[in-house]
Amino acid sequence: MAENNKANRALEAFLAKRLKLAKSRVRVISGANSRTKTVRLEGDPQELAAKLDGLA
Repeated sequence: MAENNKANRALEAFLAKRLKLAKSRVRVISGANSRTKTVRLEGDPQELAAKLDGLA
């Protein structure tokens, strides 16, 4: 079982750093207790798409 959402918060911090976003703009919105997660990224869609392409 997840311990106080530590893994989810770590994922949010990791994505925020890699995408150069404020931590408050990255949230796990579903799958908190699952390996498969849905993450909300707040920002300009085109800019976010370009950043995500850079990660792939």
